[in-house]
Amino acid sequence: MTAWTKGLMTGLLLVAALPASAADLRWSVYDKKTDKKLLDLDGKNVEDSEGKKILHFDGKRIENADGVAILDLDKDSTTGFSIRKPKDPDVRLLWSNGQQLCKKVQEGVVLHYDGRNRLIAADATGAAIYTLTCHNGNLDSRLAPWQFVAIGYALQPKLFELDEATAKAQRDEAAATGKAEDLRVANRLKGNFDIITSSTKPFLKGKAGVKAVGKYFHMTYDFAGGQKLQGIGLFFPSAAQDGEEIFTALSADGVVGLGIYEIKDGVLDGTWHPTSLLADPKTALGVEKLKGKTGDDLSGRFTITEAKTPGKGDPYVGTLDIQKIQRKDGGILPCYAMTWTLGTFKMYGAGVAVQHLGKDTKKTKYLIAAVGTGEVMVGQHWHPSSSGVQFDFAALGKTISGDAGAGYIMLSK
Repeated sequence: MTAWTKGLMTGLLLVAALPASAADLRWSVYDKKTDKKLLDLDGKNVEDSEGKKILHFDGKRIENADGVAILDLDKDSTTGFSIRKPKDPDVRLLWSNGQQLCKKVQEGVVLHYDGRNRLIAADATGAAIYTLTCHNGNLDSRLAPWQFVAIGYALQPKLFELDEATAKAQRDEAAATGKAEDLRVANRLKGNFDIITSSTKPFLKGKAGVKAVGKYFHMTYDFAGGQKLQGIGLFFPSAAQDGEEIFTALSADGVVGLGIYEIKDGVLDGTWHPTSLLADPKTALGVEKLKGKTGDDLSGRFTITEAKTPGKGDPYVGTLDIQKIQRKDGGILPCYAMTWTLGTFKMYGAGVAVQHLGKDTKKTKYLIAAVGTGEVMVGQHWHPSSSGVQFDFAALGKTISGDAGAGYIMLSK
């Protein structure tokens, strides 16, 4: 399993097995031979025999006393979860279903929890190593799955160590699986398509093509009315179901740049990908960072704080004015008309704001932009179902949209 499939709904597995009052239960762990108290568990904390907090559970991962995450508990299926280091997510240290700690999924038991008799042993048939007391529960009270893992880590940390050869093998397998998955989902978005409908009349019928060129895609549209657009696309793998995306910029003459800005607290941190990359993949990307307003609506003026042109890397300064396009197609993605003022020179473009769920399940907000020598279109191609591909776009240009507009185009192979 690669890192991108992890983390989704993890808390459900870890909480579902607990009664509503489980967070209030207080447990103690004792050495079976000596009857010496080793640990106390109260709520989401683990304390040593002297009452010092040593571990904490935040709902998804186990942290040390300083709040540093040390173990991720990642749901693999409805029956169990993997235990991983946060900084090495492709390596499974152990697997657990709440009653067993295993070296592999359902194999190689290293600790077994007997909830009925409140014992922990090395395996289901072995002698007990630890005994458990619940101070305020009943006969049906059980440890939470995370608590079983935390007890194992606190008392037998060597169980959570993995030799480097095994770890490397897991990383290599995850990398190979991830590349194969990326290829599979990217293939669904490339090829030749028929345009089957659109929210915009000039785009109701025609043909579209998506051809891989290195890490990029050459995008072409040939509409039934005679208008042609072409440009560049960049594939963004996604953890969302059927959520793979190609961020796309198009223009009538094919001379267009694709800007991808990460949106974060009033800052637009972007890179520019010109269509010249399709012919020369060594072309240097452009860089543009801007500072402006905060909030979900990007309308307003941003000031360029750092910028270099694609290719030559020449620095420049100026401002960017962003104006929201009022959508009439029922779409929900915010779309914008964009005007750069660089001294006495102005450039015009369009933008679409999207929230992308990455392979690591991190949600990132992007502003996808396009700038060209004339009319431009920008947006994302994505795969909403097995039946087709959808292109959500913002456009700038009179023949495209009547100055500025937004909409969608549906494609089918």
